[in-house]
Amino acid sequence: MSTEEAVSEGYRCLPVDLLKIDQCFVRDMLEDHGDMAIVESVVRLSQAFNRTVIAEGIETLEHTAVLTWLGCRRGQGLGIARPMPADELHAAGELLLAKMAELFRRLRPEIGSDY
Repeated sequence: MSTEEAVSEGYRCLPVDLLKIDQCFVRDMLEDHGDMAIVESVVRLSQAFNRTVIAEGIETLEHTAVLTWLGCRRGQGLGIARPMPADELHAAGELLLAKMAELFRRLRPEIGSDY
């Protein structure tokens, strides 16, 4: 068995349903190509093995947009929303979606050409 096969088999057999991308990689991913490569690799690996991935420490809408574009559909951090009462969640989600839609329209050419 090759090293690649061993790593793949080990990952596939992990008793986890969710992988979390640490904030230390998310925080600098827009400026640091190494951090971006790690984030993108974890997202792709999670997709390949049908695992859920969540990014932690999302501080800006730009981070949210890029992570969404990469395929990371879950995240946490103050860039998404500040802590709030449950009855405000729906309205905050709608506002976030509207802001992200506008950001995607602005950033899409840049994201597509760099990543």
